[in-house]
Amino acid sequence: MRTDIDALKVIDLNRKFHDEVEAEQYDTRMGVDYSSEGRERLVGELERVLGGPIEPGTLALDLGSGTGKLAIILSLLGRHERVVAVDVSERMLAQAERSAARLGCRVETRVSDMAVLPFEDRSVDLVVGSAFLHHLPDPVALMKEVRRVLRPGGRFVFVGEPSRTGHVMAETLKAPWVALVRTLRVLRGRPARGWEHDHIDVHTFTTSDMRRMSEGFSDVRFVAEGFADHAVEQGFLVLVRRVVGGNRVADAVLDGIRNALLFLDHRFFDRVLPPGMLACVKLSGARPLDG
Repeated sequence: MRTDIDALKVIDLNRKFHDEVEAEQYDTRMGVDYSSEGRERLVGELERVLGGPIEPGTLALDLGSGTGKLAIILSLLGRHERVVAVDVSERMLAQAERSAARLGCRVETRVSDMAVLPFEDRSVDLVVGSAFLHHLPDPVALMKEVRRVLRPGGRFVFVGEPSRTGHVMAETLKAPWVALVRTLRVLRGRPARGWEHDHIDVHTFTTSDMRRMSEGFSDVRFVAEGFADHAVEQGFLVLVRRVVGGNRVADAVLDGIRNALLFLDHRFFDRVLPPGMLACVKLSGARPLDG
């Protein structure tokens, strides 16, 4: 993890970027899937990293929720009385509210930079998050807040964080496609606004980083997964969705490709490659019963 960080700048740029760019395009660009198959796949991933089922409870938080995918799926799962999506971007949370209403479930939203979580001590049963720790100025400080708000025995599970190797792989593979998209935008007279992505995507993670973040928790599990899916998704499919996303046939084809890649990862790459070569690092743990 980086340490040379201007925290206020990171928070401000992330808020602006997700308000001005990601809120309107994220679900399409990333192929967010609320089908029964998509929900089962994501719940299965969370439970695989947790090492067991998602237990019923009163309050669950989706930190760095963005457009609310995890919060909505937890709400649809129906094992918690309240599910709250927490994010720095008001427009991303507004999109989460619209998606929840469309799907007929209830998700509360709370705007926060997550420096201090707006919840009482020992009040939360489950904390989840997907691909958000790498945007934070100080993930270790966030984990102290997670421990504070979890009840004794309450669990957290974070997925989708970039490993150091996975980040290099994705950046290398998508570089020519990014250059092509930017060139086409310029030729059409629509140059994209430049963003300081080194202050938006701040961190990549190693196993030792995960150990630092999980200090003070019990039942800690580290999982490294993904190779083919990450390489093709980040290097190609994300950019294709920018062009054809929203078209039913194209979306079905892209979903089919991604399902095949996920199958290949689970059946082959996750089993044979060393953890350091896999693209995503995932982490779960619990607040100790006596802590």
